[in-house]
Formats: sequence, C-alpha cells, structure tokens
Amino acid sequence: IPSIFRQHTGGNSDIEMEVADARFRTALHTLLTLYPSLAAHFDADSIKPQSYISLFHNDRQITDLETAITLKDNDELLIVAALAGG
Repeated sequence: IPSIFRQHTGGNSDIEMEVADARFRTALHTLLTLYPSLAAHFDADSIKPQSYISLFHNDRQITDLETAITLKDNDELLIVAALAGG
C-alpha cells in the first residue's frame, strides 16, 4: 500500500489476505471491504481504480479487471498512486 493510502489501512503497508477464490478481482473486492475508506479511490460499482491509480499483479500491470487472473500463494498485488508535481 503506498504511503498516501496508508491512512485508510491503519498505517499498514503490507496486507496479507485469504480470499474466497483465486481471482484478482475477488482479492481487490476483499481489500476494499476490509478497508472501506480506501474504496473511495475506486468506482463503487465496477471497483475500477481512479485514473491516478495503477494496479499490478506481481510485475504485470492490470489494465482490465475483467481479465481472469488466477492468484497463487504468495502473489503480490500492488496499488501504485501516480505522482504529480513539478
């Protein structure tokens, strides 16, 4: 969890979860259920992240939440916030 979002996760930078099935979308939904204030950065219906957020499964960027991505033990799901400034 990037530092900008840790206020929503009680300061946690790493979160371990067990999910009902092995789909990326389910894991993301579980995370947003555990940390509802984090959900404000995602579309309520589709759970698609806001444009300033990128999602990764291990080293691969996720561009479509509908794509069937099967998770295995110890996979990493990353939330990366875009940096702005000049």
